[in-house]
Amino acid sequence: MQKLYDYISARRSIRTFKKSEILDADLSTLNTFLIELSNLATPFGNRISPMLINQMSSDSEKIGTYGFVKNASAFIAASIDNELSQIIDYGYIFELIVLHLVSMDLGSVWLGGTFDRSSVKRFLTTQKLVPAVLAIGYPSDQSLTEKTIRFVVKASNRKPLEELVTNHERLTHDEALTKVFEALRIAPSGSNQQPWRINLFENHFELVLKRTPGYAKELNYEMQGLDMGIAMAHLELALSHFKIDYEVAVNKNLEIDTKETLVATYKIKKPY
Repeated sequence: MQKLYDYISARRSIRTFKKSEILDADLSTLNTFLIELSNLATPFGNRISPMLINQMSSDSEKIGTYGFVKNASAFIAASIDNELSQIIDYGYIFELIVLHLVSMDLGSVWLGGTFDRSSVKRFLTTQKLVPAVLAIGYPSDQSLTEKTIRFVVKASNRKPLEELVTNHERLTHDEALTKVFEALRIAPSGSNQQPWRINLFENHFELVLKRTPGYAKELNYEMQGLDMGIAMAHLELALSHFKIDYEVAVNKNLEIDTKETLVATYKIKKPY
C-alpha cells in the first residue's frame, strides 16, 4: 500500500477513454485489490465495499454521465449511510483505488454530481447513499471536450502551501514534512476547491475541513467530506513513505453546520 505514494504526482483525471474492454488480467488484479480494501481499516472505522461495474460486459442499462465522460469501460461504486464519517472513509478508500489504477496504467475520474445515481443504485441493489463513483478505462488522447472541462474546473490550479498550512514557516528546515504537505496540496477535490487546511504545531498538526459556502447543497450530502478522505489518504501515504512516525486521532464528533470542522489530529513522534 505504501508504494501508492509513488503515483500521487502522476495522477490526473481522465475523462476520455479508449473504446476497449479492460483486459481480463487487469480485471482480476483490480478485483483482488477491491476485496483487500473491503477489509482495510478506514480512518473512522467504517467498512467500505467497492464494487466493479463492468459496462462493456453488461447487457443492462448503461450508467449515464451527462456528457462529462466518454467511453468509460467500467465504474467503481459503493453505498453508505449519509453520515460525514462514512463519506470521509469513502473518499479515503476510493482515492487509494485511484492511485492503484495509475499503477496499472488505467485512468479514472471522480464523479460526484455528474452521473446517474438511480442506475448505479440498481447495479448495487441498494437504496443507500452513493456519494461518488469512479469512471475507469484505458486513457485516450485528450479530446477538446476534456480540455474544456479541465479548463472550466481549473483542474491544474492549486493553492500554495502558505494558504493551506498555518505556521508554514515551521517547515523551513523540514524537507520531509514539506513533501508530505505537498502530496496533500496536489490531491484532487470537487471543483478543485481544496477545502482542507492544516494547523501546524510543534509536534502535531490538525487536519481541518474549511467548507466552501453553498457548495453542492443540491446533493443533500456533505460532498466535501469526500475531499477530506482523499486528503487523509495522501497524507498517510506520504507520512509512511518518508518514514515519519505518527499517530492519528480522528474527531468522533464531527460538526456538520459550521464553517470549519476538525477532522483529525496527527501526532508526530519526532518534534519538528
